[in-house]
Amino acid sequence: MHNILFLIVNCLCTWFVYRDSHKLALKYKNLWVIGTFLLPIVFFPLYLTRRAQLLHQTKLSNRQLREMAKRKASEQRIQKAQKERAQWEQQQWNRQKENAEKQKIVESEQQKLRSELEEQLSKQQKCHADHWGIRKS
Repeated sequence: MHNILFLIVNCLCTWFVYRDSHKLALKYKNLWVIGTFLLPIVFFPLYLTRRAQLLHQTKLSNRQLREMAKRKASEQRIQKAQKERAQWEQQQWNRQKENAEKQKIVESEQQKLRSELEEQLSKQQKCHADHWGIRKS
């Protein structure tokens, strides 16, 4: 007799959770139903607590909604500024890299010119030395 009474109460609790969770569009509603059917002593009080929390959530005032929208817009502006800053830094880094490469090319060309000029100078000095009869001892 007690088992039948327990089963009837269990089925009524499960039916209540099923109807109420679908009406409230509660998250994980099928899990609540299965849990209530398998362990009604644990899940039914938990469900009633969660239901009370959901029903008594305070609604935000218009002022709070405006502040929340402003906060969200501010966060978006900050993210946009950070993204632009990162792009700018990337461009600066690329420019520095290009300038460094150009500088290396210029330096290598200057080094080649120096070596060519030194060769020409040494040839001229040798030529002048031979022409004037100067010998290095």
